[in-house]
Amino acid sequence: SRAGSTGKGNPYLKGALGEAAAIVGHSILVIAYHLLATEQPYSDIGAAHFLERHGSETYKRRLIANLERLGYAVKLEPVA
Repeated sequence: SRAGSTGKGNPYLKGALGEAAAIVGHSILVIAYHLLATEQPYSDIGAAHFLERHGSETYKRRLIANLERLGYAVKLEPVA
C-alpha cells in the first residue's frame, strides 16, 4: 500500500465532504476564538442559532445556494 495516498472514489462525494469539512472547520474556529477572546465558559448556542441570528429567509437562501453550487435545481413548495 502507498502511504498517504487515497484511492479512487466518487468525485461528487469528495467535493461534498470537502465542503462540509470546511464549514465545520470554520464553526470550530469561531467557537475557539470566542472561548479564548471572552474567557467565559462554553455554552451551546443551540440548533436554532442561525435562524434566530439571520432570520429564516437568509438561512433558506444560503441553503438553496449551497445546493445550486452542488449542481441541483431547487424548487420550493410549501408543506400542506
